[in-house]
Amino acid sequence: MPIDHYVCDKVQTGIPGFQLKFDDYMQYAPWAAHLTMGLCGVKGVSKNRFQIVTADAFAAIMMAAVVNGLKYSVNRTRPNGDNASFPSGHTATAFTGATLLAHEYGCRSIWIPIAGYTVATASGVMRVLNTRHYVSDVIVEAAVGILTAELAYWATDAIFN
Repeated sequence: MPIDHYVCDKVQTGIPGFQLKFDDYMQYAPWAAHLTMGLCGVKGVSKNRFQIVTADAFAAIMMAAVVNGLKYSVNRTRPNGDNASFPSGHTATAFTGATLLAHEYGCRSIWIPIAGYTVATASGVMRVLNTRHYVSDVIVEAAVGILTAELAYWATDAIFN
């Protein structure tokens, strides 16, 4: 896509040598918040903790299947020259966690989904700035993360209700 190369060129000329690796850890922050709130007894929309853990497991399995299936069948070269750019697993992980967090605890406060999606978006932006992914890699996997989390909640609602 033309936008991919345009943004990549702007990043490489505008901030050459940008190398911050906290996106490797930031991707897990929405998941950690989601699980911590559940373990601390914060009431969400699920009936019990087992339903929350089941939704998490379904989401993780579906997300990993889609990411790995695409990553190794498409085999797109990364902006930095490495293999397996498309799609961004870090972004998928972050957006899956943010959607789980928003779905479960968004009823408690509007700031919960805002915080989750802000961290997930920052994780995706960091992948582009670190020249690990193109913009399209990140956008597609944000959508995959959101969809897999929603499908996981749909499936667990069907099982537990």
